[in-house]
Amino acid sequence: MKHFALVLSALFLLSCGDSSLPEKKSLDQFEKKALLFGSTVTPPPFPRSPREMDQESKKFFVDIEQRRKHLTAIKTKDINYKNTVMAFDRLQGDIINYRARLYAWTLVADNPAIKKKAAELLTPVSILLTQVQMDANILSQLHIVAAQNTNLSKAQNRLLKYHLRMFRRNGFRPGVSASEIQNVAQLKMLIAKNEMEFSKNIMQIQNYLDFESKKDLEGVPESFLNLHKKEVKGKTLYRFNLALREQVDTLLKNAKSEAIRKKIFLAHFASHQEKNEAILKDTLLKRDQLGKLLGYTSWAEYQIELKMLKTPQKVFDFFKQVENNTQKSFQEEKKLLTHLKRKDTQDEKATLHIWDVDYYMEKYSKQIFGEQKERRFPLKRALSVLFKTYSEILGVKFYRIPPPYKWTKNMQLYGVSDAKTDRTLGLIFLAFYHRKGKYTHLISFPLRYGFRR
Repeated sequence: MKHFALVLSALFLLSCGDSSLPEKKSLDQFEKKALLFGSTVTPPPFPRSPREMDQESKKFFVDIEQRRKHLTAIKTKDINYKNTVMAFDRLQGDIINYRARLYAWTLVADNPAIKKKAAELLTPVSILLTQVQMDANILSQLHIVAAQNTNLSKAQNRLLKYHLRMFRRNGFRPGVSASEIQNVAQLKMLIAKNEMEFSKNIMQIQNYLDFESKKDLEGVPESFLNLHKKEVKGKTLYRFNLALREQVDTLLKNAKSEAIRKKIFLAHFASHQEKNEAILKDTLLKRDQLGKLLGYTSWAEYQIELKMLKTPQKVFDFFKQVENNTQKSFQEEKKLLTHLKRKDTQDEKATLHIWDVDYYMEKYSKQIFGEQKERRFPLKRALSVLFKTYSEILGVKFYRIPPPYKWTKNMQLYGVSDAKTDRTLGLIFLAFYHRKGKYTHLISFPLRYGFRR
């Protein structure tokens, strides 16, 4: 009931409420507040050039290798929780954070050279992470800490068990041979390369579809067509980027021609098909091979082990239950949409296809609710309501912070603190608008994960 009340409150505020944004605070003030609680809250640096990225990456690899050597050189009698478990956790964490930053720059950097360099560095960093997570010397040290029977707190014991389980899931089981471990490491690195290449191809999509005839686009709003009208070599074209889901949605919901809807739908999902289809097939084979090499019946069993349902069979049972519970409604809705298509096309044998669904759902919605002019709430008011709603749900407070750098001119920075104690929790960067070179869908991602010292 409380959540329902929050939704009503949010809708009211969007319609007529206050549009003021959170209190303003400097980054220096926010960072100093964090120090009072024993925390460090600092935005990661943004690279200014590929050369700077190369220099940083060289320092990073040297630093990681030196720390790794220092960790594995600790004498057995000197090994303890702090210099082994905590040191390994931070070593691994720093690699994960560096990889997260690189991934973020491939998505948001306006400079194509920075974007390209970040994509190049992702693969060696992912391989480095695999090497560290499969270092047998580190595992031996973790086992020594586990055998010391020291009075570890629940949190410390949980972290130690987490890392031991990670090594087990990387193939370190009783009786395993060195060659088997080497095969696991090799497969993991090859899979990481494939995943990076697959993602890079998706991010580089520029899938344009041109229409010379406005008649082909009958039903599509005039205002939308005018936004995409181009003059090319003396010809008027309507050009759409099918990598942008919002453009595809508008076309599929409004284009009267089924042939055009089919063309748009298939072209949208065929993006980078030649490159990524081969990568996907190879990755699926390697994942299955790795899952079995690690002692599981499949990659699915390996992946689901740490999730809520634990086994593939429980997942299948859950989906079957969902299917059984929704089948009646699905068939009723399918029948309704099919009826609309047959009436629209005057063909009693017409079949509903997947590229028809958005169009006839939109048509049905207009029959029920009438033609409604699309309205958008002002961004400032929408943000104000967003912050107020999440403040109440999560018990947090937001602060506007002038960002120390911007990767695009419309970027905003907000600090998040506990509403009761004012303890700093983290920073959030926001960048709302589509621009050339930016990822083509809604997404959120970490720039830096949090770690306890």
